[in-house]
Amino acid sequence: MGHNILAPDPASEHTATSNDVAMLLSDLVRSVRLGGRVLLLDPLAPPSGCAACAAAYSSAWDVVRAAGGVTAWIAEFEGTRTC
Repeated sequence: MGHNILAPDPASEHTATSNDVAMLLSDLVRSVRLGGRVLLLDPLAPPSGCAACAAAYSSAWDVVRAAGGVTAWIAEFEGTRTC
């Protein structure tokens, strides 16, 4: 099925990084703004197929939950933008 975040090749080695979490969270913002598919909410493939992808999804969800949910996290993010 391939990786969900940065490396679409299913044969590739994938090590989770903080960039993976940032990519998922930035996709959340982009998708909410544009009304498109949200990878964090509706992954292209089950992230459980790759331990690194599963860890990144879990960390991204931790960030969103800590803010009080998707709507609260988006509002918090929009409030902290400087440009």
